[in-house]
Amino acid sequence: MLPTEPEQTQDQILVLNLKRDLPEAFKIVFQTMAATPIISALFVLLTLFDDLLPPLTLDTLWALILQLIITRNIINNTYKAAFPESKTASQHFQTKCLARMFGIQFIWGLGTLLCGLLLIAPGIYFALALSLCLQFVVLENESGFAAIKSSWNLTKGKKWQIIKYVALGPLILTSLALAATFGAGFVVTLVGLNLDAANTEKITDIITAVATLIVELIVLSAQPLAVKIWIDLMHKSGRSTAIERKIAEQQVA
Repeated sequence: MLPTEPEQTQDQILVLNLKRDLPEAFKIVFQTMAATPIISALFVLLTLFDDLLPPLTLDTLWALILQLIITRNIINNTYKAAFPESKTASQHFQTKCLARMFGIQFIWGLGTLLCGLLLIAPGIYFALALSLCLQFVVLENESGFAAIKSSWNLTKGKKWQIIKYVALGPLILTSLALAATFGAGFVVTLVGLNLDAANTEKITDIITAVATLIVELIVLSAQPLAVKIWIDLMHKSGRSTAIERKIAEQQVA
């Protein structure tokens, strides 16, 4: 007898709350990075010292690959935090999906840029339509094109909800970080009147590098939010996740 779709118990129903979930998102990001110290340290160093490395080192490419590894782990860890019973089913979580994630990120970035060149609105629409692709790749083990189609369909009529829950908090924090960077740069410029140009430039570079790292961490914090709204939208569309179905199959067996 084939297992049926698992029913959602009260404990499995996610209640989305940005004020609560955004701090938790940062907690998951830092815990995930702490669990892989070498990868995380390399990512931080490449982000901080990007301008100091020669072009032939392909530091930007390596930083992106490390970011994707961290992102994959964040997605998996967020799902486990949402459904603690899945922690004992590690075999169902994807680890060999970096190539598909890289392809998705390339298509997402290129498509958003091209649509944005036409008008701002199409660029935003495209970015939101594909905003849950990584969840389908990592948690559903879908191919790149299947993930694009799934994200496009799942986000129909839900763009504003995604903006409010996934994008709003990180955008506000990013704006504050950039404003603080601008303010710090302005102060350095004023103080720099009494310093030589070389020292002023070094201080400015340090401020810019730290701001870049902070923004990268803010971007990573959007992933736990994306996972939660993905689960929420999947359930509201009447679908359970692949991991839920596999756990249910094991219980039936």
